[in-house]
Amino acid sequence: MLNTSRKFVVAGLTAVAMSLASNPSFAQEIVKIGVSAPLTGAGAANGKDIENGVRLAIEEANAQHRSWAGRKCASS
Repeated sequence: MLNTSRKFVVAGLTAVAMSLASNPSFAQEIVKIGVSAPLTGAGAANGKDIENGVRLAIEEANAQHRSWAGRKCASS
């Protein structure tokens, strides 16, 4: 099951990279990062923790002036 999850993550990251490379709006100044996590039901608490963790990581990266392909990151 873990191997299947890795395949989905790799496939998702590949799709994102390909869409960024082929998108005419590549010159945008901000990279939006989204997260797929449960926000309702039994896993809502974990999903909210994941969402908050991603937001914190983005804020810290931007505060340290880190960038992705020369652009700042933002959560969507």
